[in-house]
Amino acid sequence: MGVIPMSQKERQRLELFAQVREEALSLVEVAALLPLSYRQCKRIWKRYQAEGDCGLVHRLRGRASTHRKPDKVRLHALALVREQYDDPPRRASFGPTLAAEMLAKHHALSLDAETLRRWLIADGQWQRHRRRSPHRQRRERKAHVGELVQMDGSHHDWFEGRTPECVLMVLVDDATNRLRPLLPGPRTLAQPSTCWGATTTATGCRRRSIPIRTASIKSTTLRAWSTPPRANRARRAP
Repeated sequence: MGVIPMSQKERQRLELFAQVREEALSLVEVAALLPLSYRQCKRIWKRYQAEGDCGLVHRLRGRASTHRKPDKVRLHALALVREQYDDPPRRASFGPTLAAEMLAKHHALSLDAETLRRWLIADGQWQRHRRRSPHRQRRERKAHVGELVQMDGSHHDWFEGRTPECVLMVLVDDATNRLRPLLPGPRTLAQPSTCWGATTTATGCRRRSIPIRTASIKSTTLRAWSTPPRANRARRAP
């Protein structure tokens, strides 16, 4: 008994028509489940009765496509690529896409790049190249306290509607992952800016030693306002 390759759609039809054979379902119910017309189900049911499971397999399976290129064109294209574009100096730069462009430009042989890619892979002249995302490694923490202090802020309604939303500013030591104490604690700012960031850093330095390096998250905490405040605009007006 041979193996009959089937798609998921064909396997579903097999299960339904097997229930029709056991008189558990009718062709009208199968037509509503697939969904197909009653005439289609009746035609498939007759083929299933005559040929068995093979009658449910698509008739075009295993046949060559009517739109495929002739074998003469395929062999000619593979020979051109092998002779003129497969030498070691050009192998790194001449992939299927560039090779298809060169064949169309210099040899009047118009081929789709994906078609040529499949031919080259089947002939052993090309291998699949998977583009993998660059591996990201976690950065090791600094060895000593004070080598790097990171400043971050959290936008939130910290006062539960009693005041406008503000930003909680904190300083975190990279070596210990602990908060550097501020005066009297984490600072809340109405509008974070570079000035307030410098003030927060200076406040933390007064309680501890000056860190070697400081870092902040760009474009989230310390934002550059596109327009100056209203008071500054009025002051600059002539």
